[in-house]
Amino acid sequence: MYMMIYLIHKSLRCKNKVLNETRELAAIYFILNKITLDYYIGSASTGRFHSRFVNHLFYMTGSKIVKNAVKKYAVGSKFRGPPSFAFIILLRNYLKKKLQEKIIRN
Repeated sequence: MYMMIYLIHKSLRCKNKVLNETRELAAIYFILNKITLDYYIGSASTGRFHSRFVNHLFYMTGSKIVKNAVKKYAVGSKFRGPPSFAFIILLRNYLKKKLQEKIIRN
């Protein structure tokens, strides 16, 4: 299984990186609170990872559990320490699909 891991920094650079690297993905993701080791599991269809990412961790809409954890543990814009959350994408299905597409084309 392949994973993409994003440590959450409240910055435009972080948002743009997730947007650019997940544009064509459809897979399962989880949000890990690195302080408490609590996690939230979700899924996103093609083109929806950026939306899930910013809604959960920046705009705090969606899951009430994630919203409360982000309010309690997330880094503020002035915080200079390590990020408290990781956004992890599990890409097993994505890689399988890409491999099948490659085989079909050849």
